[in-house]
Amino acid sequence: MNYLALVAVLFIILWTLNYFLGRKKLFMNPTKHLYISDVCKARDILSSSNLDSRVRSNQNLRLTFGISNPFTNSHSSYHCDFRKLIVKSIDLNDEGWDRIKNIALKAVNNYSNLEKGGIVEIVPWVQQITLNVVLCGYLGMDVNVDKVIKVAPGIINDLWYRSKGLNRVMMENNEKFISIMETKSKLQNLFRNVASDAGETHNVIKKISEIARKHFPTEFSSVTTNNSLADELETPLNILIPAYETMWRVVLYAILEIKVRPLLNKDYGITELDLKEIDNAVKTFLKKPNHSTLKKDSFILWCIIQETLRLYPPTRNIHRVDDKNNTVTIEVEKIHRDPENWGEDATFFKPKRFLSNKMNKAHIPFSHGKLKCVAADKFAPTFSAILISAILDRVDDVILGQKTKESLSLKANLPFENNRYAFDNIEVTLIKKSRKKENLL
Repeated sequence: MNYLALVAVLFIILWTLNYFLGRKKLFMNPTKHLYISDVCKARDILSSSNLDSRVRSNQNLRLTFGISNPFTNSHSSYHCDFRKLIVKSIDLNDEGWDRIKNIALKAVNNYSNLEKGGIVEIVPWVQQITLNVVLCGYLGMDVNVDKVIKVAPGIINDLWYRSKGLNRVMMENNEKFISIMETKSKLQNLFRNVASDAGETHNVIKKISEIARKHFPTEFSSVTTNNSLADELETPLNILIPAYETMWRVVLYAILEIKVRPLLNKDYGITELDLKEIDNAVKTFLKKPNHSTLKKDSFILWCIIQETLRLYPPTRNIHRVDDKNNTVTIEVEKIHRDPENWGEDATFFKPKRFLSNKMNKAHIPFSHGKLKCVAADKFAPTFSAILISAILDRVDDVILGQKTKESLSLKANLPFENNRYAFDNIEVTLIKKSRKKENLL
């Protein structure tokens, strides 16, 4: 009996040491920082990188947002089940896509202020529409989410900005760290309250919670108190942050290129963007919004989305930590704008470069290899197309103020600045698209 007790004690000690050494490894400062802008090297690194190399590079997100998902948690079985659930949840039938379309059209009506002059700040406007459709359309939140929509985008932006360059060693006992933790708690509580009020139908978040409890049962035991990992595993932010963060930026830059760019330079891309062609594609797509329609009957929309992802990748850099503890940064935006990869017009928005339907190997907005985003090929383009189409279906024009127009015109032939604060406090006037009542969708 004493022998068995001794073995048990030794096992607990070894397990504890392994756990804390593993945690320490996650937060070790990198030895070197390597930057990769060669597409072949980038693809090789991404193809050979494993889950641990991605997780170690994303611990700032875990700290800042309090999330524990396959981007920040290296538990292989948890990752496998999480991935399977996401794959299943994004495999929507026509009814599911049509439901998301209707939610998107309603969101555009609700947040565009079209009946009261149409004056909006362009970034919060896109963020609110996107967040509404992600919450209600994809995540199945069948409750009033307005209280979250109004404040969450600003908090997420703030936390994302403050997460850069931080790690646990630097932040402990630091006022900045305490402030971030307080803001994180505020954000988590916002979404936790909404999730708890939502019904069971279509609720991906509750299914993710079941997976977490399956793989980390001790973290959810009744005797466990103040367990931060349990909170991280169950927060709705685990799925919301990856989905929302990608979508709103794709939608913003697509709308900027379609509606704002022509106001700055009448000659820019004149052979590329046929607004009548886009309008027809939008009408066709909204009649039956699915991936098949997007690729076959509204192909110019698909091209616009791929070109937006190329010129304005939501993830400008992909990070990995290699076996030597070096941080490796894949410079996605640089690869996407390199003339050697895309020709002399690499910095111009030209969707028709994708008309051949043959994807350039230098197009890696969702990474590459076995860790490539599972939504990259069908769900993300289709979801983005619904958001963009809903806006274009309801909004005829976007009018810039004189100062804004003058400021943006200084770089009329260059890509728009690709960061989350590039268009802060910029107001535009949205002009409602006129139509007869019987033609309303």
